[in-house]
Amino acid sequence: MGIEIVGYCEKYKKGVLDCFKRHYQWMSTVSDKELEEWTRPFLNYQWINKIVPEEFPFRYGQVMLNNDKVIGYLGYVYSKRQINGILYNYVTCTTWAIDEKYRIYLFKVFKQITQDVDVIADFTSRESVKEVLMKIFKFKCFDNQVFKFYPIPFLKKNNIKYRAVTTDSQLTDPIIKQEYRDHVQYNVKCLICNYSASSNTFYIFYKVIIRETGFLGKVRWIKILKVTNGSLFAKNANEIIWYLQKQEYAFLESDARFFENQKVNHLAFVVRPIHRLVLNKMQNELKPDSLYSEICMLEPHL
Repeated sequence: MGIEIVGYCEKYKKGVLDCFKRHYQWMSTVSDKELEEWTRPFLNYQWINKIVPEEFPFRYGQVMLNNDKVIGYLGYVYSKRQINGILYNYVTCTTWAIDEKYRIYLFKVFKQITQDVDVIADFTSRESVKEVLMKIFKFKCFDNQVFKFYPIPFLKKNNIKYRAVTTDSQLTDPIIKQEYRDHVQYNVKCLICNYSASSNTFYIFYKVIIRETGFLGKVRWIKILKVTNGSLFAKNANEIIWYLQKQEYAFLESDARFFENQKVNHLAFVVRPIHRLVLNKMQNELKPDSLYSEICMLEPHL
């Protein structure tokens, strides 16, 4: 019996977890129960606009089998998203693992995904996978920097009024409301920002995580996931970032694209390299945010 590619379902869970443990050192050190809990967000997710299996048979990932043994898994998060007025069948990649002798099948396996969707984004690919996605599948890098901000008190009069979202009834924009409802289960937060000078209202989605940070040990970090007005975010970065850091007692990081190529008005940040990749079959300008992805769904390594 040759290589078989099937959609993930519950009966393959143990085989997939074992495959992960063969390929990720940290996963091999935790129990099956702990690893099952960590992978639950991308192995069993639901959105407001439910996707039926017939539309996307690999919505929970592709399982590669050889004589009924799991020898590979490619994970995905599917969603239907409206971005800049355009409705997309949208996919982000999650955790992948393929036993070495079967990696020659990667092209065949992944090609099945590219045929059924409009946009595929990968925010966390390994260097080897990045090369394959860019050279063979023609992915483009749409962001290559992350800014890490350190606390600098903002001592001037605030230009923005802030309201933390605690219920979706506070949100009138239907897209923002749906995104909040989809992501609150993953401890994603939404902040309403009213800019007094122009009466503009914009939204910031973020998540607080705890991460090992060098000699500082375990540190709270705010991870920015979406900003609906990058120009105002950049212009008022010192104020907004200080507000969030005070509220959450945390450092803060944001990918560069959330500032929309504007000068970032902040005095203390460092720039680190990243690679965020996208394959956009619609051929329009698109820089996806980090919602509906493992970045906002998963916790740091156990």
